[in-house]
Amino acid sequence: SWNEMLKRDHLNLLNCKKSLQYCPLGSAALSGHNYNINRNTIKKFLNFKNLTENSVDAVSDRDYIVMFAHFCNLIITHLSRISEDMIIWSNNNFDFLKLSDLISSGSSIMPQKKNPDLFELIRAKTGRIYGNSLSILTILKAQPLSYNKDNQEDKESLFDNIYTIKKTLNSFRKCLPILKFNKKNMYFSALKNYSTATDMADYLVKKGVLFREAHKIVGNCIQYCEKNNINLFNISLNELKRFSNLFEKNIFYDLS
Repeated sequence: SWNEMLKRDHLNLLNCKKSLQYCPLGSAALSGHNYNINRNTIKKFLNFKNLTENSVDAVSDRDYIVMFAHFCNLIITHLSRISEDMIIWSNNNFDFLKLSDLISSGSSIMPQKKNPDLFELIRAKTGRIYGNSLSILTILKAQPLSYNKDNQEDKESLFDNIYTIKKTLNSFRKCLPILKFNKKNMYFSALKNYSTATDMADYLVKKGVLFREAHKIVGNCIQYCEKNNINLFNISLNELKRFSNLFEKNIFYDLS
């Protein structure tokens, strides 16, 4: 799922790059020009794909910066969500993840605690990136055509977005190889929380039971487990048959 997020971010940046393939040369601060130049020749020489068609719009257009800022919002949102997963998983209540000393620090008061510094800082960068996006939109709001000095202020937010996203992605890339996941704890946590209950329902469906009936049977089984402080991985076949005679020994392959 993390990979899918970042793949979309990559495609978004490639699409953003397409908006930079319009050559504005030949446009003055307000209008066109009276010089005998061939814009198509200039376009090819500078390796642009297309020409802008209106000089008034060409010199005042900042859509590409707004688009880039929006995609930066998505990138940092995705990294923040991933970071939050890491922070939760490194908590002792889960203990799915061991943090390296390279990306964490000790607590100022609790000797045993590790603070997930890198992931907390990545999570915090969302405020900075969101703020830059709002800043650019506010600069453009209510500007008359054509070019205005207001647009000089777009550089600070643009350059800060580029710097912050590059640094954040690079830090994230470097931290991934040094993460240590506790697969055993993750496995037993999945078993304890009835995560295979849907597999049990699907097992009954394959035996010809309607899903709504299978859903009810499994729900009753879960209630029984909760009352008796047992789980689906240690319930007996005889106990399962109280809820349906269709359960056979091979059900435990689906439950484990």
